[in-house]
Parts: sequence; C-alpha cells; structure tokens
Amino acid sequence: MVDNREVHESEPDEERSHHMAALRSLCLPRLTFLLLSVLQSSSRHQEALRLADIISSDQHKLYQVFSKEELKRFLQKLRESSLALLDQGLDPLGYELQP
Repeated sequence: MVDNREVHESEPDEERSHHMAALRSLCLPRLTFLLLSVLQSSSRHQEALRLADIISSDQHKLYQVFSKEELKRFLQKLRESSLALLDQGLDPLGYELQP
C-alpha cells in the first residue's frame, strides 16, 4: 500500500500523505491477521511464519504500521504456529529436525 501517484506540484500533498499513512495503519495489520488466520486454519504454519520475514523487512518497513499491541498479538500467533510445527515433529520454523 504505497501511494504511486505522480505529483506534478513542487510541494507534496501533506493531507494525502496523512490519509495514506492512516489507511496503511488501519488495513495492513487487519489483512495480516486475516492472512495469518487463513494459513493457520489450513495448517500452513511454515508459510505463516514467513510472514514474520515480510513484516520485519527493512525494505518495506511494514512493522512501523503495527501498534505495540498488534505486534505482541502477531508474535503470539506466530508462536502458535511454531508450537504446531513442533507437535508435528519439525523444528520451530518447520524444517526437519537433524539427529
């Protein structure tokens, strides 16, 4: 969710920037939790854990749109996926355990 509108003015549109930031803060966490829920309910825990890489990436800085409470909840959900993988005899990230 990045504003790709080309601005032909010399000054950036502050109000538009504010609205885009608010929209990102509202939508991205909700969409992330929705995707996480779908992945977990379909037992795709390894893919659910890959969301952590996407959210924590410095390339897009998605972690900045999450509140502290949302990040805490996100990490708790990832913990659930790791525990499910451990129950399946895999390591916490979903890889085969080495003897």
